[in-house]
Amino acid sequence: MRKKPLTLFLLLTFVTSWLIWAILWLSGWYQNQVMYLIMTGIAMWSPALGAIITQKQYKMSWVYSFRLGLKNH
Repeated sequence: MRKKPLTLFLLLTFVTSWLIWAILWLSGWYQNQVMYLIMTGIAMWSPALGAIITQKQYKMSWVYSFRLGLKNH
């Protein structure tokens, strides 16, 4: 399993999603509107979706690799 690309992908997904949320929150244009709620919801859930997608693709997520690391030590 390629651990480095998987970690990099999850890190980039997490950073970009929270960056989108921060930009929307700081801009203030969409507050109290449905579009603001949809975009922030996407920003909040995209790291979880990225982890689910990569778990299906690689058959192992960072949670499982962490558990395996604990068992091996």
